[in-house]
Amino acid sequence: DFMFSFGKDFDTGELTSALEIATLTSISLPYQLQLTLGKFKPVFGKVNTLHPHVFSFVDFPRMTANYFDTEGMYVEGVSLSWLVPNPYDFFQELTLEIGRIGSEPNASLVRGNNSQLSYVGHLKNFFDVTQNSTLELGLSGLNGPNRFGFSTSIGGIDLTYKWKPVQYNVLQSFSWQSEILFSNMRLSDANVVQSRGAYSLAEYQFAQRWFVGTRYDYSEYPDDATRRDVAGTALVRFQPTEFQVLALEYQYTDRNYDRSTNQIIFRIIFGIGTHAAHQY
Repeated sequence: DFMFSFGKDFDTGELTSALEIATLTSISLPYQLQLTLGKFKPVFGKVNTLHPHVFSFVDFPRMTANYFDTEGMYVEGVSLSWLVPNPYDFFQELTLEIGRIGSEPNASLVRGNNSQLSYVGHLKNFFDVTQNSTLELGLSGLNGPNRFGFSTSIGGIDLTYKWKPVQYNVLQSFSWQSEILFSNMRLSDANVVQSRGAYSLAEYQFAQRWFVGTRYDYSEYPDDATRRDVAGTALVRFQPTEFQVLALEYQYTDRNYDRSTNQIIFRIIFGIGTHAAHQY
């Protein structure tokens, strides 16, 4: 799998391109294992695994932008996932990933040298609540080098509830998704910053092509817990076809270190040709 992006830098006006994803993935390993090699988005929580065009809101939560980057984080390395066999009636998957942060560092982690690797782990627990609803609980952890020459450790919890009635599956749905992370970034031998971030979003589908959503964000910064962003977002999304998305988003952000802002964003997405199924 390969994914390239092309864009224009608004500051310099320069046209740029980047290789975002380049992976080889096994399809026939024994013992319910799957191996991925290359550059990929690690499985830390729910949002970081996504690309912006498949996320229901126009922008990623402030937590993602403040602790990683506007589009999350990338790793160049290896990912091994295991479908855990258990006697209970629920789905469980354990993922372990080792590598170096992608060519662009993020707010929490940097590439480091060849002996400094980043480690990511995630345990997914997926339950069928009723015939029409599911619940997913995830636990995440990561550790890696930071720009101060020390390391950053982050733990996270994600919880997702989805309701999609079988009888009206193309007409109605509801989803509620939340994440929280706790960060420990060492700045020096004597200074460790402990900070946190979180978001909670809800989205309701009231007609075949119409969705409305709302999101609350709270986020500090990995190297400064005294700075914080609090944001509220409202979304209306219309999908004329499976290959088109029109979304209008309003967001108010309150900052304790700078001016508060209001912004309205309109996004149009066009897809051409067949594409793989989206993750549930």
